[in-house]
Amino acid sequence: MKKIIITLSLLITGFAFSASLNNGNITIEVDGDGDVGLVEYDPVPGTNHVSLVGVNLHYDSSLHDMDYILGVEKLYNNFAQRKMFTGYGRDSSSNFYVYTVSYIEGSNSNLDQTLVYTMRKDTQLKMSYTVDSRVMQTETNDIGSFNIANQTLMFEQDSIFLGFAARLNDAKTTSHIYSGLDTVLNWLQTASSTIIEELNLENAAGAVAWNASSFDGTPQIVRTKLMVASSDPEIQAMSSFSANTPVNVPDNTKIEIKKAKFSQRFNKANKDKITIKGSVNISEYGTDLDNLGNLDVSFMIGDYIAFVPDDGSEDKVKTKKLVLKLDNNGKKKLTLKTKNKKGNKYLDFTFNSSKSDISGATMLTDTSPNGKNLAIMLPVTLVLTGNNSQDTEKGGQVWIIPSSISLTYNKKNEKKAKGKQVK
Repeated sequence: MKKIIITLSLLITGFAFSASLNNGNITIEVDGDGDVGLVEYDPVPGTNHVSLVGVNLHYDSSLHDMDYILGVEKLYNNFAQRKMFTGYGRDSSSNFYVYTVSYIEGSNSNLDQTLVYTMRKDTQLKMSYTVDSRVMQTETNDIGSFNIANQTLMFEQDSIFLGFAARLNDAKTTSHIYSGLDTVLNWLQTASSTIIEELNLENAAGAVAWNASSFDGTPQIVRTKLMVASSDPEIQAMSSFSANTPVNVPDNTKIEIKKAKFSQRFNKANKDKITIKGSVNISEYGTDLDNLGNLDVSFMIGDYIAFVPDDGSEDKVKTKKLVLKLDNNGKKKLTLKTKNKKGNKYLDFTFNSSKSDISGATMLTDTSPNGKNLAIMLPVTLVLTGNNSQDTEKGGQVWIIPSSISLTYNKKNEKKAKGKQVK
């Protein structure tokens, strides 16, 4: 498992990845943190065309990479229309969390990814999408260019072309770099907005980026495309982002957290409690979620993994109600209900856990600062994945419902803390 903090070796050392998506035309290794490893293009079998592609975060004057969390990843290969992989990850300081969906549609030669980031604190953030130096598994004389119209970074060697494009909250990238590895690393470390393009480079690397922005806890959505072809025009033809994506992320205004509170004991094991209640306007999804059957459900609060697919937690399944229960790191219960209210459809959810250890949710310890009304944020992600290929309404679709909940907590001493939602 790779180290979490990014170093120079991050871009030049290969890693073992969790899963491989293969549609007969391309084979791509993917990871729960959104990284892409080996890419094999069928016309040139057995050739590793790239060694690492991924999204980087730059905040608090440091560059951060993500690391996947074991046990929360799953392959969905039983759908005729796509091959799909889902996963969950975090960054080095556990400030950001990411839920990823990687998929290949049909028999084409491009990988689409959706990455949804939640955070523990407000921050000034710059995001970049990076390609390492060993494109085509060589370190000599890759040729690259940047297509301004399609916002596509392209590498080429020996008549094999690789294209990379990305969007942040549907916005195009604002800058790009194609240069030597050292120059790209420096560009990423300093979050520079300089636009550089050089051709026919040894040890070539590249990245595209967006301007630094201040974020107030609002989840960030990154969509990326990795494309393989035998010509640049073929790459450009694949570079657009379709609105018809199987990954659904409700607008932040459609997610309402109605209640969030916790109590945490530092001197007694498994005595913590946490409650979260919310509601999501799902009207835009039509009839897709009218039946809550045939769904894999995940629920995560930071490092606190409450429910994941195939964990045996499904307790009651009705058309409009789904109940999950698990006695594992606490007595946990998640209830989902669909309701019609004033002409709109809503998905209400309630999560309760007691006799638990929620340190991974709050990141508080006995040495955390004492005080009253101290600020804290809980990064919460509820994910619904249609897991039945016979379910034409929602089979192979994913709903990612993210929120970073603002709370205040009181901590008098090294024994306990209590927190509640900021209204």
